Amino acid sequence: MRFVVSRQETARLYRGGIEPRLTSITKESTVNIPKVRKRGFLMVAEKDGAVIRKVSHYAFEPTTPSLVSVREFIRMVLYPFETIQPYIEDIISATHEACINSIVHNPDCGELIKVTCRISDDSVIIEVADKGRGLKNVELPPEPPSPDSLAGRGLFIMCALMDNVETESNSHGTLVRMRKHCMLET
Repeated sequence: MRFVVSRQETARLYRGGIEPRLTSITKESTVNIPKVRKRGFLMVAEKDGAVIRKVSHYAFEPTTPSLVSVREFIRMVLYPFETIQPYIEDIISATHEACINSIVHNPDCGELIKVTCRISDDSVIIEVADKGRGLKNVELPPEPPSPDSLAGRGLFIMCALMDNVETESNSHGTLVRMRKHCMLET
C-alpha cells in the first residue's frame, strides 16, 4: 500500500512556505508533514508530473573541509536506490563542483550553503544554493577550458556529468539545479 499526497496538497504546502520532507518509510516509521501523518505506508508526493520519492536537505559552512560531508550526504541519500547506483559517483562529483564554486566564488559570504536532493521516478535533482554575489551571463554548456588552465572547469564538469544544468542568480544568491535521468523500479 502507499499513501499519495496530491499535487494540489504539495502545491498548497509549498505556497505556505512549507517544504514537505518526504521519505520512503518502513512499517515501523512515522512521517510528519503538516496536516498529514501516516504510519506504515510509503510516502510519496507528485511535483511537476513526477512522483517525488524522497527529498533530503543539507546545509554546511562554506569551507573546503565541509565538502567531505556533502559527498557522504549525497552518497547516503542515493545509495538505497539500486537503479541510481551506477550514477552515484557522477552525481556526487557534479554536486562537489557546484559546492566548490559556491565556496571559492563567495569568500566573504559567511552564510550556509544549502544542498537539496530530490529523487523522483524518473530523475535525481540536486540543487545547490548560496547567498553569494551571484553569476553573471553564464552560458550553458560552457566551452571546454584550455588544458593549461588551472581553474574554470566546474560548470564544464557539471554539464558533462549531468543531463541538465540550470543556474539562477540574483542579488540574493545563486542556485544551481542539476538533473540526472534514471528510472526507479517500482
